[in-house]
Order: sequence, then C-alpha cells, then structure tokens
Amino acid sequence: MKTVVFLAFLISLSLSCATKQFAQSAQLQCSKFKNGTFEQYQDSIRIETVRFDSIQIEKMHLGEIKYKVKWTSECEYNLELLSSTIAAFNNKIGSKYFITILSTDKSEYSYECLIGGTDFKVRGTLKKIK
Repeated sequence: MKTVVFLAFLISLSLSCATKQFAQSAQLQCSKFKNGTFEQYQDSIRIETVRFDSIQIEKMHLGEIKYKVKWTSECEYNLELLSSTIAAFNNKIGSKYFITILSTDKSEYSYECLIGGTDFKVRGTLKKIK
C-alpha cells in the first residue's frame, strides 16, 4: 500500500512540474522571438540584433558581433561568439552566454544572461521591430 501511495505521489509531482513548465512556456510565448530583428539600448548605444535559424548578429556603431544560437528549451538559448569586427571582442571568440527569457510582451522580452565561466549575470530587454 505504501508503494502505491508513493508511486501516486511521484506521478502527481511529475505531472505537476511538467504542467507548470508547459504553462509557463505557453504563457511567455517565447517562440515568436526565435527569429526576427530586435533592438535594445545599452548605455545609450543602440544595438540591432538580427536572429535567424542558428545565427545571431548584433550591429552597432562600433561594428558587428556574430553568434551561433542553440535553443535548449522553449524559453532558453545559448550563444557562442563566432566572430566580431570589434577589436575588444576578438579575444572572446568561443565565449558562451546562457540566456533565459524571463517575461514577454506583445513585441518585447526581458532576459537574464549568464556569462559562461563566471557568476556574472546581465539583464536586458529586446524589442522586436521586424
């Protein structure tokens, strides 16, 4: 009897977790941000981000940064820095960034980015413009 109760508890817990994660992903509507053109401002600098398939390119007045994109779940993705025309980023080739979408709106999402190999996190918002 104890085994049956324990198994019922485990199944209930598993379903609860899966339903919660599905509901959160559905509520956030992250899939509409997997491709497109976005903009954000950091320290008054406009950054245009173009994301398609597995590539993301960030353009700003200083130059461009190109990343490989890998979606790990509905609302999480990783970036790997592939190349840059900005000298300060050339020694960062191969660096990884782990992004979690925290909230979504009609045309924008807020995210948290963990910089690979550190405990440093950055938060920001990207607005979809195309």
